[in-house]
Amino acid sequence: MVATRRTTHSVLLALAIFLGGAGLAAADHKPGPPPSSAVVAALRQGGMVLYLRHGETEKKPDADTVDFDNCATQRNLSDAGRRMAKTIGEGIERLGIPIAEVRTSPFCRARDTGLIAFGQARIDLTLLSRGKPDEPEEQARLPQLRLLLSSAPGRPGNEVLVGHSPPMDRLAQVHLDEGEMAVLRPLGNGRFEFLGRIRPEHWRKLRLPPRPATRL
Repeated sequence: MVATRRTTHSVLLALAIFLGGAGLAAADHKPGPPPSSAVVAALRQGGMVLYLRHGETEKKPDADTVDFDNCATQRNLSDAGRRMAKTIGEGIERLGIPIAEVRTSPFCRARDTGLIAFGQARIDLTLLSRGKPDEPEEQARLPQLRLLLSSAPGRPGNEVLVGHSPPMDRLAQVHLDEGEMAVLRPLGNGRFEFLGRIRPEHWRKLRLPPRPATRL
């Protein structure tokens, strides 16, 4: 049954890519259960793309004119959001999940999530989103982001992309809450497989996959 759902999702992704990623289906807002031990095992092996929406933010809007070098003009991480990012980092370390590189949106809330959770953050404008998916600039970034989602990491480990929810709504029909991560298997040429999602509270519940039984 799981294989059938994954196959169906892969077909939908392929069709979304063919149609330009526009409005194929309503975004999936269901939180879902923690990922299976098979997903954790895949993460420990590396080669996955992890799309993480920034942590919980303050209850205020961005300024009318945002200066990416001035966090005071932006909606930033709340104290809960910083704890959220710390929990993610601790879970990654506890489970022995290797990280190859961390790319983030230029917004301070994304950059700070990367720094707190992973200790690194390389700004990548491909991950920028102002929450207006119909704007030409936003549309122009989607094909570039699709390539990132479908490309295997250039180094051993997993690629982390810290960004915002609208691009994943459009490209994968998956809506992410703040601090939620989508696990993707890159298939190349703009294609990827959605393996599941990890919510902030899942990180303390995830366990290492069982070791294979030793033959006597």
